[in-house]
Amino acid sequence: LLQALERYQVDGLVDVKGKVVPGVQRTRALGLLLSIWEEEQVRFKERLKLSFKEADSDGDGQLDFDEFRSLVRKVEPTADDRRVINMFLQGIGEGNSLSPATFADVVLKYGIMSL
Repeated sequence: LLQALERYQVDGLVDVKGKVVPGVQRTRALGLLLSIWEEEQVRFKERLKLSFKEADSDGDGQLDFDEFRSLVRKVEPTADDRRVINMFLQGIGEGNSLSPATFADVVLKYGIMSL
């Protein structure tokens, strides 16, 4: 991203051929990139909520190990049991299940679902 931003000049944008495209300022370009990133964050959070809800087969608002394993295998079919167990144990803390917040933490920490 930083390399891409280096292509932005105060007086315009440098295209891939090295030509300056007038009228696109660095600040405006950064604002556009920030807007895109924020929109992606909102979409990612919605996908997380939906994935959690779909995986919560008993509807108790928590993911037990079997529910979590099913979800992980759905998005990461090659994940071995050791990896799934480790991810689950890292998230449950003192309980026996994952809350929506701890599920989100595990997803981000282990990159289970991409942005």
